Amino acid sequence: MSFLLDLCQFTTATTGTGAITVGSAVSPYRTPAAAGAVDGQEYTYFIIDGADFERGTGVYASAGATLTRSLGESSTGSLLNLSGSATVTITPSAEDLNLDDAFRRLSIFGSPVISGLTGGVITTDANGAATVNNNITLTNDAFLRDLTLGASGIINTVGYRIFVSGVLDLTAAASNAIRWNPGAGGNSGSQLGGSAGGALSAQTLGGSGAGTSGAAATTTAGAVATTNAVAVQQIGGSPQNNSGGGGSGASGAGGAASTNSNLGTSQRSYPLCVVTELLRGASQLQGGGGGRGGSSGGNDGTATSGGGGGGGSGGGIVAIFARQIVLGSNTNPGILRALGGNGGNGNSATSGNRGGGGGGSGGGGGAIYLVTERITGGAGLAWVWADGGNGGNGGTGFGTGTAGTGGGGAEGGVIIAHILSTGRMVRVMGANGGTASGTTGGTGGQCRWTL
Repeated sequence: MSFLLDLCQFTTATTGTGAITVGSAVSPYRTPAAAGAVDGQEYTYFIIDGADFERGTGVYASAGATLTRSLGESSTGSLLNLSGSATVTITPSAEDLNLDDAFRRLSIFGSPVISGLTGGVITTDANGAATVNNNITLTNDAFLRDLTLGASGIINTVGYRIFVSGVLDLTAAASNAIRWNPGAGGNSGSQLGGSAGGALSAQTLGGSGAGTSGAAATTTAGAVATTNAVAVQQIGGSPQNNSGGGGSGASGAGGAASTNSNLGTSQRSYPLCVVTELLRGASQLQGGGGGRGGSSGGNDGTATSGGGGGGGSGGGIVAIFARQIVLGSNTNPGILRALGGNGGNGNSATSGNRGGGGGGSGGGGGAIYLVTERITGGAGLAWVWADGGNGGNGGTGFGTGTAGTGGGGAEGGVIIAHILSTGRMVRVMGANGGTASGTTGGTGGQCRWTL
């Protein structure tokens, strides 16, 4: 199976049977580079040259913008002898998307294959059906015949995928039962900045962006937190709104509210079809972006307080492939979650004439991918959440010092589901996060799928 690109079609002046050199994009499509092609990865292509066609796979090289050719089929039975005016489209083939066959190959007729669990035990019956009634953490991809989550069952996916060749029964599952918890930004308890929300580490699937620590205060003017990083392969939400500014003190102004380094709309990737990448394990893809820490408050020259809150981490990627998913009429909302981390609170001054610290920004929501033949039950249930993190609150000032402002809420992530029995694809893109209001941090943007 090849990797995929969205809306990629271009012309080529290549002649003969050799590698294709990329020409101009066919409007309104994009070239491989503009669509995010990665050097050395394989893509499925279709060539139309007059009345002839060719389907194959090729490896993209960014140097020279070329694509090799390995024949799948063609109208001539061999590689086309290109005329110099062909059109090339990067798009999945039927073989790439034959997931029903993939589910058949996942059938397991003995005990479930899950190794290296920590913190709990999976019970199984003689037919290999598994039940989770406690809190477990995966340390490998999970391949199961059937899986039932009891009311106390929790699966921490931490970057690993879940494959169920039979039934995934979530009828009794609690809210937040299948999840990858983000790292929240730390609250500032003094002049020191709150700790950064730690990045979620990539395993089979990619991780997330880290937040940055809140700025530490000095005896005079406040400082600004370190800029958060941008991930090129980010597919979740961005931190989006400003981190909180510090309040003024008698000996200096607070650090300014600071913009986050966001992944712009033109760069952000929402694949229409990413199943093949996730079946292979797409550790190069990252979930949400981490938020920036809050600025510190100004002080009065004699002592310090008012550290900024830490920025929350981005949400991770949760991927589940199950032949059938069963929900009940009383099933809880938000069973599946890949949330962004909340920003930490800025420190409040308690003496002198000192400003409060700014709140940290929330981290962007993660990404959730589901592939199933069918879903039964759960009508009207918002059962999948990839919300952005909330911004932290600003700390209050003391004496003539002023309060810090809250951090901004982050953008929600993305949910993509393929329901094979109906050919339906669901794509939910997260809402924008809210801006802070005074000392109150902004609310993270929602990203929820309701059946």
